[in-house]
Amino acid sequence: MMSMICWRCWSCIAAAKGSDSADGTAVLLSPPLPHLQSAEYPVDTLSHQLADLILNIEAEMRRISLWEIQRPSEEALASLAPFCHDTLAFHQWLQWVFLTKMKVVLETEEDFPTSSDITPLAEYSFARLPHHTDRLLERLQEFDAFINRQGQHLGQG
Repeated sequence: MMSMICWRCWSCIAAAKGSDSADGTAVLLSPPLPHLQSAEYPVDTLSHQLADLILNIEAEMRRISLWEIQRPSEEALASLAPFCHDTLAFHQWLQWVFLTKMKVVLETEEDFPTSSDITPLAEYSFARLPHHTDRLLERLQEFDAFINRQGQHLGQG
């Protein structure tokens, strides 16, 4: 059974893995986890790997100043367009929709997604930004690869 990760634990994990930045937010210092096969590790380990990937994406967004304090309006978040592209910038969708949903998946023990391919849209969207997004793109590629490996494993099982 997958262990639940509460909001308090998210803060604990981030604090344990990194240090506080000038604005009081946790900044992860550890490198990403190596790629691990689900057949070799229990679901609990997979949930911890997913938590690490999500925290690393968040930490990188904070590091390069793509993390926003002000939540978009409920109307903007309620967009029915893919990635809320009509109401949010991609990095806003990443923060307020994607990462929020992935945290809920972990906390409620929902099934992991079985495939992911958000990196190409991130590459396209980030090309227009003045931020150095190379490391964030690497974190997103790691997320895609992890989810796709797990989805392949489930398809074989």
